[in-house]
Amino acid sequence: GELLRLEQVTSVATFQMELLPPHIVGLEVAERGYWFLADRIRFGRKPHCNPMFVAMAEALALRKHSKEGMRLVDVGAHLGDCCLWAAARWSVGLRCLAVEAEALNVEAIGRSISYGDLHAAIDVQQVSVVADAPCPPADGSPLMRATLDCVLGRWGGQADLLSLYLGDLGAGDEWSTLHGTRRSVGCTEPIAATSRAGAREPEA
Repeated sequence: GELLRLEQVTSVATFQMELLPPHIVGLEVAERGYWFLADRIRFGRKPHCNPMFVAMAEALALRKHSKEGMRLVDVGAHLGDCCLWAAARWSVGLRCLAVEAEALNVEAIGRSISYGDLHAAIDVQQVSVVADAPCPPADGSPLMRATLDCVLGRWGGQADLLSLYLGDLGAGDEWSTLHGTRRSVGCTEPIAATSRAGAREPEA
């Protein structure tokens, strides 16, 4: 695992992280899994975690009472950078859920968790988050496609901070997927950070 360091004005967090192989242009699994981001991380020695997520987590920690802890969720976690950073930043009272669809990425996150013995702080779910799907699947099959309500419900039903990135599938994907989290949003007070540049709410 690569040893990475994320320095903020108020903190420094260091952790080990499993990276993907070097990016191979034209290889479907590499394109689908964003292997080029692993090259960027490898070169810059910094995790690929949205600065807005980092800043909002820091602000949230200041607002929270020390015994309350925080519950963070990263949908489209890729290699789990945000959860790994958060677990290194706050060793006590943190729960972070990394939601990722690609199996190789999920395996890498698992190895990174083992490197730092972060099992108590980080949970991983391999699932594609969609706007509408049964929960649990009607045929009893493994949960591979689910709404945010379903994902959060299986995790405990509450999140203090949510980061959502679904890839370059088209403008408005994150907005439409948020329609599948109405129940969870209605019973808590989450802070939603959408990390997709240029995303917009779809037209009615």
